[in-house]
Amino acid sequence: MSASVSSHRTLTSFRRMSNIQQNPYASPQMPNVPQGPPPGSEMVAPCYKCGCPYATKISFTWWGGLLGPRMFNHVKCAHCYTTFNAKTGQSNNTAITIYVIVGFMIALILGVIVGVLPNVK
Repeated sequence: MSASVSSHRTLTSFRRMSNIQQNPYASPQMPNVPQGPPPGSEMVAPCYKCGCPYATKISFTWWGGLLGPRMFNHVKCAHCYTTFNAKTGQSNNTAITIYVIVGFMIALILGVIVGVLPNVK
């Protein structure tokens, strides 16, 4: 008896012994993973994309530095990695846009004042 025939018989007998119905067309199943909060996450308002109630705080972003994420309670979903407001569960995109535009306008005004004041006599 060859090794492949022997291993096929062993596999077939194992499948017959188990009570699990094997579907050859089913997608691979995830192993049973304990459900609960991932490490470093906390419970917040559910994510607006996937509904997961766990998220991690974001401490720094390109648009708000250290201050912006704290002002808008900005967190990242533990499941789909979407960023949103921890208190409302909604997107922060409108608030971020306003924050960036106002910051740019303040910088522009300060730049004009600093550039014009030395030339005034």
